[in-house]
Amino acid sequence: MKHLKLILASGLTIAVATLTSCDRHADVVGSWTGMPERSLAVAGAIDATSTISLDLAQQPASNAKDNGLLTISAVIDANQPVTGGDIENAAYEVSVAASASMTGSWTFIDDDDIAVSLDPATFTINVDPDGVTFAEDIVSGMQEPQLDSLSAVTATRWQNAIGPAIKTEFLKYGKLDDIKIKNGIMTFEINDRDYTFRRNIVAQ
Repeated sequence: MKHLKLILASGLTIAVATLTSCDRHADVVGSWTGMPERSLAVAGAIDATSTISLDLAQQPASNAKDNGLLTISAVIDANQPVTGGDIENAAYEVSVAASASMTGSWTFIDDDDIAVSLDPATFTINVDPDGVTFAEDIVSGMQEPQLDSLSAVTATRWQNAIGPAIKTEFLKYGKLDDIKIKNGIMTFEINDRDYTFRRNIVAQ
């Protein structure tokens, strides 16, 4: 009887410890958006800003709150003044808007640290030709077919330039250290650099 009581007590202790351990984790499940960053190194751009979002979800059909699926995405804005090239003897400025994403998984490896595993094969990037804009001095007087052709060529060129830069940025999110959440704000560190993300409110 004493042995049975000891086994039951041990089992209860383990169960309580497991629940307590889970309760220590911050509630990271949800969609989060970071601050715009102007440090994206895009070849050929004088200015490139990226805004990264993290979507942390639970594993399907699981109540576990310490691991799940992750989608990291970004909206990128870049611009560059251009002289000549696509249009002879013309100086203009081109601006583009791009979007990119990559998927993977996340899991708590400590009370406040998360390990992220991203699959590079899931990386996608898109620069919509309709989102390519030019300074007015280049647009005025141009025929529409010429402008459409220039937009398509420029979109492809920028997609190739932005892709490697934002993919490298995504892969930095391999480990999130010292996670804290307060009043809908999540803070953490990556390689001793502080990051701040705001929880996105889902409309009812």
